[in-house]
Amino acid sequence: MSEESLHPEDITENMYTDIGADTPEGFSISSRSRELARKMVGNETPEDRIRQRCSIAVGDWAMADLMRFQNNPVEAGLKALENGADIFTDIRMVSMGIQKRGHSSKVECALDYGADISNAKGITRSSAGFIALKDRIEGSIVVIGNAPSALITVC
Repeated sequence: MSEESLHPEDITENMYTDIGADTPEGFSISSRSRELARKMVGNETPEDRIRQRCSIAVGDWAMADLMRFQNNPVEAGLKALENGADIFTDIRMVSMGIQKRGHSSKVECALDYGADISNAKGITRSSAGFIALKDRIEGSIVVIGNAPSALITVC
């Protein structure tokens, strides 16, 4: 993170440019998508911006209405990043999608852990990975992309 703390109120729409947009056409598409998302979802809070991104990702504005935020997750996530907390993902695709600049947090995938547990218990590799990581999860950031079994294990 920067020398000064980043707080939720400091987050602006300009911070949400699609990092995959590396051509003029890509930037234009990303910009139009964000503009439409702001109109459809709202743009008052950092949580609105998360709802925007998720709605764009799934291609359905109804996603925004399904999301709930409890216990100040944006603030907690920013503080965890500020402190260099590890980031654990359920699948590699999610690991690859996490921007590696702007923080010093290590990004790891649960699939790299727990193969023996998966084989012994006959459970998914993502679940087994999070079981193997149980002593490292507290205080970390956990990102679940596409493995519901991992979400159940973590919860």
